[in-house]
Amino acid sequence: MKTYKEQKQELADWIKALPSALPFALYSSAELLKLFDPDCTTRLSAYNVGQELKRQGFKLAADSLPCQIGDKQVRLWMIRELNESQYGRQSEAVQTYNEERMK
Repeated sequence: MKTYKEQKQELADWIKALPSALPFALYSSAELLKLFDPDCTTRLSAYNVGQELKRQGFKLAADSLPCQIGDKQVRLWMIRELNESQYGRQSEAVQTYNEERMK
């Protein structure tokens, strides 16, 4: 089993490749963790994902405010750049998130 430090380095490397590897522009930390570790075999959490995204310069949509996605309040990370009209306010970020997934 890999050490926690090795797992965090793998996460950092994986996050560097995200913009070209994922179909959508907006994701929550929990969604990204499920993509990175679908079998929950690491000791990493959604918090670790968020820390690494921030460290690498990714930005939160909706001025970092939580957005209502389904029955959860989540912060949405912009994996790819969007027009400000697609993410600036909570309602815009939620609309973009939902539209991306309905295509």
